[in-house]
Amino acid sequence: MTGVQCFEGRIEPREWGRETYTTLRLPDDIADALQYEGADVPEDVSLAIRQGRVSDAWNAMTPGKQRGALPQIATAKRSDTCVWYIAKLIEDVRA
Repeated sequence: MTGVQCFEGRIEPREWGRETYTTLRLPDDIADALQYEGADVPEDVSLAIRQGRVSDAWNAMTPGKQRGALPQIATAKRSDTCVWYIAKLIEDVRA
């Protein structure tokens, strides 16, 4: 079996509001290996981010927020729709 990593973890209760959730605490080396650096940004979106001078704000966003901003652009069927979504993304990142 490949890609299998064995480790000793620690199960911890986490309270959030009135609920208690169970979390598995990973060792630091395992957690570091699982880190995702960011979203795979298409070149046209990357160019718009640079030209819109919002690179710092984009990089300050969490990888999850970055990834969440991209599907509408990637699935646009028409080029003018894609351009509109990119413009909206730049506007939202500025806000």
